[in-house]
Amino acid sequence: MSAYADLATRFRAYHTNSLNVALHMITTPVGIVAALVMARQAIDVEFLYEALVGAYVISLFVTLRNFGLWCATTAWMAGLVAVAELLAPRFTTSDSLKLFLVGYVGQELAHLITGEKTFQSTYQFKTPSWPMLLLEHTYFLLPLCIDALVHMKESFASWIVAHNYVVRCKLVNTEDKKALKAVVDFVTKEDPPRDCTAHWWYQRLNGDAKNAFTHVMECPEMMGMFQKRFRPDCYAIEAIPAMNEIYVASSHHANNSDTVFYTQHCDGPWSVFPFCHVYRVMLAVNENKQVETHFTMERNGG
Repeated sequence: MSAYADLATRFRAYHTNSLNVALHMITTPVGIVAALVMARQAIDVEFLYEALVGAYVISLFVTLRNFGLWCATTAWMAGLVAVAELLAPRFTTSDSLKLFLVGYVGQELAHLITGEKTFQSTYQFKTPSWPMLLLEHTYFLLPLCIDALVHMKESFASWIVAHNYVVRCKLVNTEDKKALKAVVDFVTKEDPPRDCTAHWWYQRLNGDAKNAFTHVMECPEMMGMFQKRFRPDCYAIEAIPAMNEIYVASSHHANNSDTVFYTQHCDGPWSVFPFCHVYRVMLAVNENKQVETHFTMERNGG
């Protein structure tokens, strides 16, 4: 395995989130443009500057050992050199340093926002030879980011297309079953009418019923169901107690709040916020013989 291939494998592990990679495809070019502007201003002879950039690109042809990646890197470098040529006459050294700082801090923020560790943090100050790895990391940074773009877990298209985000789990352990029975006992004791639906809001429950509901809402199986679909290092998964209720369905269609479930409606404003999802979780606490739930993304009953 080449030095680059080994480095790329390690780099990918800390750049799997599509948002992190997207931000890197902005911050890395910003940092490179700043470096190119400073180099262009420091080297008066244009031929020497062009030779330096050319030598870097040619050296990557040898060290990357990946023709497709090299072509992509070369195309990016050509564009960044063109941008640097436009900025060099207008920028002071202070401007270039500020631009470089924006790129560097932007990368750190990208990792902070997405919850992924920086690759640099895994080796910096860990061994006496870490400065050499930092140089190697810097030398390969642009192709590493392009490589991460190809190997990230989800494409950018996943941000805008509809997904089947239906998740499922079963509560089968002793504590879970005990909690479900407590809810059944509560409803049985309440003895709701059979000709209309019945509701008990979570926030108005007390005693065993509320404790049982809380357990079901926060138990490992319930939270794990969401963590399998939404990475815990990227998403905060929280219950919304004010929307929770114990609900008893009715076989009658008059005086029935079930109507809302088969008409188009919006439960809240959250759908307009990027990367935010609100789930209506339905958990049957006893045998279900009369209600069939259809999930539109799956086109089947649940």
